Amino acid sequence: MYCGASLSAAQATLPAAAPRAALPEDLDALVSRALKSGNPAEVHRLQAAMAEARLAAELVTAAQEAAEAGAVTTAPEAPPEAPPEPSAPTAPLAAGEAEATAPPALDLDAALAELAQEAAGARQDWAEGRPGPLRERLQGLRDRLPGLLAAVPEAPAPAGLPPVHKAWLLVIEGLGTAERWPDLAQALDIDAATARQLALARHPRVALRADHGAELEGRAAALRALGLRAAVLARPELEDMPPAWLFLALETPWAGPQHSDWRLTPRPYWLEDEAPDPRSLGGEGWLRPAPALCLAVPGEVQWTHHAEGRDLGRQTHRRHEAGHVVGEAQVAVLDLHGPAGCVRFVAGLGDLRGWPGTETASATMALRRLVQALPTLLPQVVVVGSRTCGPARDLPLSAEGPSRQRRVHRLTGWPVWEEHTRLCRRLYVQTQQA
Repeated sequence: MYCGASLSAAQATLPAAAPRAALPEDLDALVSRALKSGNPAEVHRLQAAMAEARLAAELVTAAQEAAEAGAVTTAPEAPPEAPPEPSAPTAPLAAGEAEATAPPALDLDAALAELAQEAAGARQDWAEGRPGPLRERLQGLRDRLPGLLAAVPEAPAPAGLPPVHKAWLLVIEGLGTAERWPDLAQALDIDAATARQLALARHPRVALRADHGAELEGRAAALRALGLRAAVLARPELEDMPPAWLFLALETPWAGPQHSDWRLTPRPYWLEDEAPDPRSLGGEGWLRPAPALCLAVPGEVQWTHHAEGRDLGRQTHRRHEAGHVVGEAQVAVLDLHGPAGCVRFVAGLGDLRGWPGTETASATMALRRLVQALPTLLPQVVVVGSRTCGPARDLPLSAEGPSRQRRVHRLTGWPVWEEHTRLCRRLYVQTQQA
């Protein structure tokens, strides 16, 4: 507060206040979103706010030291480096209840609670004009961040989706009967053959695609008026959905949804060319309480190997047309969706012992028995019809092998499955939450 006395030259050059943008007004909400959602973008925003707060505190301290020394201070040209970006898990399945099983041993829940408490205290110090305690708090947080980030699992790789030419799509539930095809034909304004195919499907299907969502909203409303599930969504909405966690094993035999711990990993082993030995994955991953589940998406994923024809001189440009399938395989898959995320069961990549009726069966048969037993084990779960997802026809081909005369291309159906399971989630889980 200025009382009328003359100021010294050093005091006159001091900033009136540190930049208010260093700590936004919604810091409490920023911290809450980062801790609850686990979204890397929210964590990055929190880190940026902390880095700016540290810069503001250093400016205040430097100004005070310069005033005591009788010198004029200047702001640094560039802010200090922010803490390393974390690899946070996207949409944890049971927020606040996960416990790391691999070193370093750290109570992640307690560490995050301490982080939130210190951040709230730092914001209070800043609001009340106490730069000293503020600097100490931020310095302590920066020193503890490396240990905290060491306990965070690696972020899953972004899911690959099949290439599309339209940005918006309309998805409807599978009816499994041809009786209502006239209703579909009238509501969607499509021909009878296409409406009959949609009506016969036992799993959700993409009915229409368009360049703008407004073109599909009216048809979706007509379907809902008939009592059918329908949703309009854009490509970014599919990409932003939480990735699946791979199921590895049950820690104890199944004793009900509230009395079992699941071992999960965010690493997408199902996308690797050579699947790892399931026995080598026994101690990997994180132990989590059984998540809340409401939707089951069973099916199979196919992949094929296509061999090109030989170089026929003038017909070189037609090699793709002369290609043929030289091998194919398929794997059984089950996705269990809940409000917070998705757990993926892949035959051969998880130990299903402990689930009722799977003790002596093969990997594929054990997963099929699990799907059949879901209505009894998890009565609240909606099980959609099974679907087999093959490779998309317009996926790019990648050559395998050095021979120019005969190249082999591996095409996988995982992008098609990823789109299918996310459409089911949007139709049954997120629509119900809304």
